[in-house]
Amino acid sequence: MEDGWVKIHRKLLNSRYGKSIELLGLWTYLILRANHAQKFFTSKGVKLCPGQLATGRKQIAKDLGINEHKVDRLLKKLEIEQQIEQQTFNKYRIISIVNWSSYQKSEHVVEQQVSNNRATSEQQVSTIQECKNKRIKEKKGARRNAEEILDYYLTKNLVDHRKNTHLIAEVEKALGKRKNYTADEIMEAIANLDHIYNSPEFLWSTKWGILELLNQSNATKFYPGEFDPDRFPRNRGHESTNTEKKLMDELGSFFSFEKGSMKAAE
Repeated sequence: MEDGWVKIHRKLLNSRYGKSIELLGLWTYLILRANHAQKFFTSKGVKLCPGQLATGRKQIAKDLGINEHKVDRLLKKLEIEQQIEQQTFNKYRIISIVNWSSYQKSEHVVEQQVSNNRATSEQQVSTIQECKNKRIKEKKGARRNAEEILDYYLTKNLVDHRKNTHLIAEVEKALGKRKNYTADEIMEAIANLDHIYNSPEFLWSTKWGILELLNQSNATKFYPGEFDPDRFPRNRGHESTNTEKKLMDELGSFFSFEKGSMKAAE
């Protein structure tokens, strides 16, 4: 990572990034830290393409000497301006520089002139394009999942969200925190929440929205593998009704038995 060089255009100083030393520092940091070739993030076995880096908010804050909340705001700004894409996981995030191949294309030209190895240069460009196509495909798949999950949520008697592109994008982002669950398992969690909230058997008054179900750490109690109805407080009136019904059933069985015994005695 410390070898080689990257291309940074001087016009960056005249851009809006050049007016903010922190934003300029972060953008330069990301370009310098991004991979120039395909590699694996060894601790997780995750493949990183050229223009991607695996890092975290704490690590960036430590390296640049700015607080973590500011790192989040600056990354969000770059993401909104479509300079980067982020995939957030529990302990790290993968940041992709959107136009990496455009920024660094001259590197391939220089290497080709020095080494006179056209095949190597073409392979590097091909790898970048393959990874870019893969990211596009994954992004489309994530967007479809987000829409399907939101549509399913809206069929339940929960928060009446207004479906729009912004909400879909927020759901897609939140799904990054639930990478360990499939779309079907998340829809099962929605069904569990609907059951606990709307069933008269339970005393659960919190009508969570879709983003709360995806973002809140304690929402995992609704997810497959952790969901247990007995963990939720029950309506005492409903419990009494069940107890009375059980008692009546037992009494009915008793009298049926007694009646049968009397007939046998006769």
